[in-house]
Amino acid sequence: MNKPNFREMTRKQLRDYILQNRVDTEAIHALALHIKSNGKRLNSVD
Repeated sequence: MNKPNFREMTRKQLRDYILQNRVDTEAIHALALHIKSNGKRLNSVD
């Protein structure tokens, strides 16, 4: 199975994909980059 192109997905599409594929760390990373590129800050939970 081929992975979707995360760079072409919208934030909502990425979020929906991650909710269905929670172990796909590549998708989670792509979403984090997408959010960061839009000027938002991500805070880690310690």
